[in-house]
Amino acid sequence: MSNTTEIVIKLLAALTSPKACVKYLTVALTLYLSWVFLPQYFEQLEISTEQKSLIILLFGVGSGALIAHTFSEIVISIYKKAHERINESKKEKEKEKTNDALLKKLDETFYFLGDSQRELLRALTKRNKTEEINENIKSLIDNNFIQLEMKITKNHRNIDVYLISLNPILKDFLVQHWNNEIEGRIDDFYNIHGSQADKLLNLMKKGNDSKINPSILNNINNSFGIIQKGYDDRDHIENSDTGIFLYFDDYVCERLSEKNNIEYLDEVFIKNERLTEY
Repeated sequence: MSNTTEIVIKLLAALTSPKACVKYLTVALTLYLSWVFLPQYFEQLEISTEQKSLIILLFGVGSGALIAHTFSEIVISIYKKAHERINESKKEKEKEKTNDALLKKLDETFYFLGDSQRELLRALTKRNKTEEINENIKSLIDNNFIQLEMKITKNHRNIDVYLISLNPILKDFLVQHWNNEIEGRIDDFYNIHGSQADKLLNLMKKGNDSKINPSILNNINNSFGIIQKGYDDRDHIENSDTGIFLYFDDYVCERLSEKNNIEYLDEVFIKNERLTEY
């Protein structure tokens, strides 16, 4: 077997990866270029032909290996970044799919939740809360609507209390859903009370102490509407004031204040002496 054949066989055995192939091809190319262009710069040097050949050989092999390594690292880096982007894109799509499924579940089940569960979800759009983990809250946790942040302490009944938060994926949905519901109730309020609607809202304005025709309070019902009323009858208490409490349902005062650019109060007390037929 000739020396050339042995060299070829050894090279083939060494070509175990594309990176090795690139390295050998680059070294071969730089060696060729070195043999073509470098000898002219060595003509004036007083060194032997063997030394010139050795210098050219070392330069070609060294620069070829360096170029091959640099090229390979660049290609590998580009490949890794592209692979990472593909993986991130897949993860993002999977995350979006999971989030969409969770939003769909909430949308389909929201009105089947209990009043306390809906109120808790809405309250958590404002801030985290500390709560005992009862069955209603556990159900929301199991469905991934809310999350346990940490155990706080035990309450006076020796029951564990936890800090809970809303799953952030649901916040925009709940805020929009609640705003739409409040807007609908405000529209119903105007439709029911007609020309009396603004007069009723004026009663909730800060500093309003004008006389009131009690007839405008007749259509306020504790089980419907955005304004509720409660009676205060304390004639048996000396020097106490009697009258009517008017108060907004939760979140309505804030929304109306923003909508009408007027400062309303959550609750007002109307003394009987202000109620005058006219």
